[in-house]
Amino acid sequence: MVRRCPHDAAVTRERILASAELLFERQGVQSVTLEQVASAIAMTRGAIYGHFRSRADLLAAVMARAEAHMAGRLAALAGSGRSLARPNLERALATMLQDEAVLRYAGIVLGLLHHACTPECELCHLTVRIRARGMALCDGLGRLLGEQDKGALLAAHLWGLLSVRSLRLAPVDLAGCVGPLLQLYGE
Repeated sequence: MVRRCPHDAAVTRERILASAELLFERQGVQSVTLEQVASAIAMTRGAIYGHFRSRADLLAAVMARAEAHMAGRLAALAGSGRSLARPNLERALATMLQDEAVLRYAGIVLGLLHHACTPECELCHLTVRIRARGMALCDGLGRLLGEQDKGALLAAHLWGLLSVRSLRLAPVDLAGCVGPLLQLYGE
C-alpha cells in the first residue's frame, strides 16, 4: 500500500465530498451508496472507507461543509453592526439565494429532514443537528431584525424558497423574491 502525504489525502477527501454532494443533490440522500460515490470519481469503495467510516460519516462531513458555508453567508448578514439597513439586508439575502452551494445544501438538508427513519437509523443525529442549527438561524435573524418572531418567520420563508428551488419547483433566480419578502416584515 502506498503511503500518501497529508496534502494528497486532503485532495482525495475533497474529491469524495464534492462527488457525494452532487450525487446527494441529484439522486437524494437515501438512494446514494458509497459505491456510487466511489464510481463517480473512479475510486474503489475501500478508498472511500479510508476517509469515511460509513455513509453516515460521509453525510456528517457534507453537513459540516454546509454548516461552514452557511456560517460564512450568515456572517455577511451580520456585517459590522447589530442590525442591518434594508439595502444591505436585501443584498445579502439575494446573494445567499443565488449561491449554488446554498441551493445544493438546501436539497441535501431537505432529504435528510425527510428520511425514512428506522430503528437502526444512522441519520437521526444529523437531523437533530440540523434542527438545532435552524433554531440558531432563527435567533440570529431575530437579532438582526430586532424581533425574534420576525427572525423565525424570515427563516421559514427563506427555507421555503430554498426548498422549492431544490425540488426544482421555483425559478432559478430567487433573488427577486427578497424585496417583496422584506416588505412583509416592514423592513
